[in-house]
Amino acid sequence: MLFSTLFAILSTSVLVSAAPAYAPPGIKLTGCPISNAKVNLPAGQTAVTVPSGNPVYIALGVGVQNYTCGSTGTFASSGAVAKLFDISCLVNTPLFPGIQDMVYSVARNDRGQALVAKIETVLKAVPFTPLVLGDHYFIPNPTTNGTGLTPVFDFRAGIKKEDPSGFVAVKKLGNTPSPTGSSNVDWLMLQNVGGTVGGTLASTVLRVDTKSGQPPASVSDDDGGVYSECNDFGTLYNQVLDVQVIGALLAGTFGFGLNG
Repeated sequence: MLFSTLFAILSTSVLVSAAPAYAPPGIKLTGCPISNAKVNLPAGQTAVTVPSGNPVYIALGVGVQNYTCGSTGTFASSGAVAKLFDISCLVNTPLFPGIQDMVYSVARNDRGQALVAKIETVLKAVPFTPLVLGDHYFIPNPTTNGTGLTPVFDFRAGIKKEDPSGFVAVKKLGNTPSPTGSSNVDWLMLQNVGGTVGGTLASTVLRVDTKSGQPPASVSDDDGGVYSECNDFGTLYNQVLDVQVIGALLAGTFGFGLNG
């Protein structure tokens, strides 16, 4: 049933986008207005807050958290990779509050991940299909004298193909534990690093409603190295990024998603 729901949501969007004349009157599946969308943040914390301005995108991110296995037998974060899908038209529908759980249940194994990849390929092949927003990944810190890795939300291979600055490189402003369990990665408030290296897609990004993504407490082997497929250890994660998660095009705009 979960498989059918995911496929129906995505495949219907393809059909509507490819042949808008056949879309049911009054029904829109991508690019819906979200200026009045609200994000529910955990009470009793101030690290992750909703900035001023209006959200621009609301995305579902599906991917993996990457970890390096150290000599002590514990994992350290080394970035993440995810595909970002537009779910703006699910806001204020019964599907929205639990979309991250639903998709995680589908994509948590190899077969499910292959399905998500195939759906993305189909969606990108259909002209004028805005459902695939872009990609999330990490790069070496691009700022002057910067160190470590920097998260990027990049729409230049998606809906911003004609915009060389259609991305946002961010730094963390704050984090708070997921209110739904310690197996989920933290909720984050992220800010554009500024300058041309920061892009113009968003000024602020909120990663919320996360599902899974945490590494095991330790590993049983001593091979070390980077485990690029963290789902080998059960750490597949889905995220609904705030669209700014990528989406803010103007100063003061922000985005948020279901999980991160």
